[in-house]
Amino acid sequence: MERHPIDDILDDLGPLPDEQPQRQQSNGNGHAGTFDIEKWLADKGVPVKNKQPYQGGWRWQVDCPFDPSHKAPDAAVYQVSSGALGFKCSHQSCSGYHWAEFRNHYEPGRYDRQQSKPNWDQTSRQHHGFDQPEDNEPAVMPPTFRDFARDYHSLRAPIVNGLLREGETMNCIAATKVGKSWLALSLALCVITGKKWLGTFTTTPGKVLLIDNELHRETITHRVHKVADALEIGFEEFADQLRIEALRGKLRDINGLGKTVLQFEPGEYKLIIVDAFYRCLPKGTDENKNADVAAIYNTIDSYADRLRCAVASVHHATKGSQNGKATTDIGSGAGSFSRAADCHFVLRPHEERDVAIVEAALRSWPPLEPLALRWAFPLWMPDDSVDPAAKPSTKRATPSGGTPFDPNKPSKFQQAVELVFDAIVEHGPITKRKLRGLVSAGPKTVNDAVDTLMELGRIELIEVEMHNGNQEAYQIPNAGSGSSGPTSP
Repeated sequence: MERHPIDDILDDLGPLPDEQPQRQQSNGNGHAGTFDIEKWLADKGVPVKNKQPYQGGWRWQVDCPFDPSHKAPDAAVYQVSSGALGFKCSHQSCSGYHWAEFRNHYEPGRYDRQQSKPNWDQTSRQHHGFDQPEDNEPAVMPPTFRDFARDYHSLRAPIVNGLLREGETMNCIAATKVGKSWLALSLALCVITGKKWLGTFTTTPGKVLLIDNELHRETITHRVHKVADALEIGFEEFADQLRIEALRGKLRDINGLGKTVLQFEPGEYKLIIVDAFYRCLPKGTDENKNADVAAIYNTIDSYADRLRCAVASVHHATKGSQNGKATTDIGSGAGSFSRAADCHFVLRPHEERDVAIVEAALRSWPPLEPLALRWAFPLWMPDDSVDPAAKPSTKRATPSGGTPFDPNKPSKFQQAVELVFDAIVEHGPITKRKLRGLVSAGPKTVNDAVDTLMELGRIELIEVEMHNGNQEAYQIPNAGSGSSGPTSP
């Protein structure tokens, strides 16, 4: 009999385990088990072109359901003597499809329910939203390394270069009120537009889903506008690419979020952000128990894998000083929080005011050198003038006066910069003398704000003709083309 490429692929599976499952009854196909694959193929209307003995069992040549051009004998279903099932298509484009995908094609939702899709109506959440396999569910033979080497030629595609890939999970950890949500919004907008995040990490552009269970819709809208303006991102660049599920007042736990996320097609979104993690813990979950946390991340992993996207969760640090703690020990709750995530991204307070140091524990990237960031409302920005190795502060970052740093409130000088910028946008070209009359701030503050905007290149100095002669005035460069706002000093 003439051999076909599918024969070589099946032969490459190598020897099968000698151990046999306990025999219950024969299904008439020469192997034990209660699952009758031949009957299942007939019941589902799967055309079988040929049946051949294979490794003590049988294989059935079929058309590949994942590509109509892949006809039998290019594809085959097989069941070996142990009862284990498999599916293979000889085409490289179908290398990722196995028995689970094949059966799910003819029984839509079967493996969704058992492996990835939470059980929405199970009130006890006894199994953290997942059904248990049926007793007669046949074992699926694990692939050999030969299969891995053939099917997986490279690492998964990066979404945030140096930090995060498709299918991976990320924790964003910092103390309360130090700008985690602002940081997450900047991440979302940078991924959508392909900008560098934190001025350091290149991103792969794509749509982002933000699940926010803390803020009101009005606050979310205000913050997104602020961050977009600071990043110089126009409204049309992101408005249709950022989808927001605002859940304050109608919380869903991590299992319930599946109703939202699993409606999307694989690859439709690059990134899902959950802000904040503590508000989506299932009822009865103890965040200090490793088993409970591991089960939650199993659900998150299933979402990321199914949708071929990354999932970033915003989470709070433990109370008290973080000084002396390892990166993986920062984050409230069990150790599984850091171990389960592929990127554990931490903001540590620095001894200098309004400065934090980024550290990260990474799974699929080289180690990250500590990075210094300075808060400049509404962004965290890299600051090369800060020594990341300086002794971390035992307190949270604090502004002048020593009061707890609240990133929701810009400094008085930052407010003055924004007022000066807005006045120049509305009234420019405008002299410094007129600016002082429009902006409710002292002359020195207005002068300093003008100097700052000049240094940032957000305004320009020109000469204008007035009734008393030429005078220096300020305007927005290329006035008339629009502007997105001042970059924070």
